[in-house]
Amino acid sequence: MSFLVSWLIFLALLGVSLLHLAWAFGSHFPCADEATLTRTVVGAKGMVKMPPRLASAFVAIATFFASLWPFVLAGNLLSALPQWLVSLGAIVLTIVFLGRGAAGYSSWFQALSPEQPFSTLDKVYYSPLCLALGVGFLTLTVVRFS
Repeated sequence: MSFLVSWLIFLALLGVSLLHLAWAFGSHFPCADEATLTRTVVGAKGMVKMPPRLASAFVAIATFFASLWPFVLAGNLLSALPQWLVSLGAIVLTIVFLGRGAAGYSSWFQALSPEQPFSTLDKVYYSPLCLALGVGFLTLTVVRFS
């Protein structure tokens, strides 16, 4: 089971990473223009320009390293890291993804990003994906400590 969970997390986060990398280079994929992309992936009220490209590059790098963490947990990658750091990384990633997933359903978060189609996409895709990733990291973390 850990093998499958690790690969599913890797593939999902690699996809997220590649999208953010494309946006860091100025792509509007999968939308026709920047304003539509901003309403689709940011959703902040009245915002029509994407965040700075450096922000997208940072998210691309962070999600890429997060995509590799399941393999670090399994000891297949970066096995020279101290075990406390590997465990801490797993706990942090679990909290980050479960927190982001849950936040998407809060009225506070919904008030921050009310634009359509983001608001709907967040409830239907983005938040559930984050919750699934959080559960995946939680599963791998529990397996690690058992």
